[in-house]
Amino acid sequence: MSFETSTWPQPGDDVTSPLPFALGPEKSILSTMLQDPQEWIPVAIDEGITPDHFYLPSHSTLFEFLASEFQAGEEIELVISIQKLLDTGRLDRVGGPSGLTDLFTYAPSPGYFRHHLEHVRGKFILRQLISMSNAIISECYDAPGEPQETLAEADRMLTAISAGASVGTPIPTNREVLKECFDRFERRTKGTESTMGIPLLPLLDCYLFGGHPGRMIVIGAYPEGGKSVIASQMLLNAAEEGHAGIYLSLEMSERDIMDRMIIQCGRIHAKAFSDPQEYARENGGPEVTVGLMHAITSAARKLKDMPIRVKRVDRKLSSIIATLRRAHREYGIKVAVVDYAQRIKGSKTESREIEQTECSNALQTLAGDLGITIIVPSQLNEDGETKHGKVWQEDGDAVLLIVQDRNKESPTYKRHRHVLIAKDRHYGTGGTRVPLILDRDYIRFVEGRDETEGAAKPKFQR
Repeated sequence: MSFETSTWPQPGDDVTSPLPFALGPEKSILSTMLQDPQEWIPVAIDEGITPDHFYLPSHSTLFEFLASEFQAGEEIELVISIQKLLDTGRLDRVGGPSGLTDLFTYAPSPGYFRHHLEHVRGKFILRQLISMSNAIISECYDAPGEPQETLAEADRMLTAISAGASVGTPIPTNREVLKECFDRFERRTKGTESTMGIPLLPLLDCYLFGGHPGRMIVIGAYPEGGKSVIASQMLLNAAEEGHAGIYLSLEMSERDIMDRMIIQCGRIHAKAFSDPQEYARENGGPEVTVGLMHAITSAARKLKDMPIRVKRVDRKLSSIIATLRRAHREYGIKVAVVDYAQRIKGSKTESREIEQTECSNALQTLAGDLGITIIVPSQLNEDGETKHGKVWQEDGDAVLLIVQDRNKESPTYKRHRHVLIAKDRHYGTGGTRVPLILDRDYIRFVEGRDETEGAAKPKFQR
C-alpha cells in the first residue's frame, strides 16, 4: 500500500495541509449520475453515499440536489436542472452553468462507478479520522483530569466511523449464507468444530453450551444469593481452559475478589483462609495444617499463571466500556464479568429504568462488537424481576435465576433450591431447573439436592 505523503500533514508542517480527497472519482460519480440518473443515483443512495462524502463543496451541493430530485420523483435533465439550481440560488454554488456542463461532459466510467464510490468513501473516512484525532487532542488538553471520559468519547467516535464505513457492505445472498451454514455443519459432523463454546460451568454447559461470542448472560439473585460467586466461578473455569477473561467489580476491591478466587480455585474452606487460627482451633489443632498451606499456595500459583485480570472500576458506563475495550485489545479477553448491573451509572438519568436500559443495551452491543461473552450479575426485586427495570432480562441471551427459599417463616429461609434457566434465546432450554446450590463454606456452586421442598415458592416460579 502506498500513499501520496505530500498530501498528509507531516511533523512541523502547517496545520492547513490538504486533507485526503479524490477529485477524479468525485467528478466521475457525478458525471455518471447526470448522464444516466435513473440507473446510478439509486445505486449511490443504496450504498450509503451522502453529501458529506464529497470533499469539494460544489460536488457536495450537486449530489444533494440530484439525490433529492430523484427521491422526489422528479425528471433529471441537464437544462432543467440548471434552471432549478438557478431558481433556488444554488447554481453558483455548483460552479455555474459551465461548471455543471463540464461535469456532464467529463469522461464518466459507469463500469467503475462502485469502485469510485468506495474510493470516495475511503477518503471521507480518512478525513473523519483526522477530524476525530484533532478533537481528541483538543480534549486531552482541555480536560486532562478526565482520561476515562476522553477515552470513552474517542471510542464512541471511532465506533460511529466504523459503522458508517460498513454501510456499503453488500447484503449476502442466500446462497452465500447457506454455504456458510453447511460448511459449519460439515465441520461439526467431522468433529473439527464443536457446538460447545467456552466452558463456564459443567452442569450449565449441558444446556447453554458454554459462552459464545457476542452473547450476554444475566444472573439474577436476591442480595447475598450468590450471583457474584457463580459469576467468578464461571470466569475461573474459562481461564483454566486457557480463555482470557476479566472480572470488573463496582464495589469490591481487587484484593477481596482475589481472596474469593483463591478459595474457589483451591477448593478450601472459606474460614480456613479468612481466619486460619480460628479454623484450626475449631478443627482441633493449634495451627493450620501443612496440607492446607499447600492447597492455598498451589491455588495462588495457579491463579498467577491464569489468563485472568481483576479490577475495581468506577460506576460510570463509559469507564466500564473503555476498560473492557482496553482489556480486549491488550489481553484478548473472551469472557468478562461486570459485577453488578444496578451499580452501573449511565448518562441518561431521567429515571433508573431509562438509565438501566442504556446500560443494558450498551453492554449487549459491546459483546457483539468485541465478540466476547459478558456475564452480568443482577439483583432481583421482590417479584423476582431485575431491580429497576426488566431490560436486563430482555436483552440477555441467557437469563439464570438463583432460586432460594423466600419464606421468612421457614427453617430453610434463604436456602438454595436450584438455578433456573429462565431464558435461553439460542437453545430453547428456558424453564430448565439445574441442580446447582451454593456451598457457602467453600464459596462455590455445586451439584446438590433441593432440601426445601415444603417451602413457599418465590413469585417468579409461580
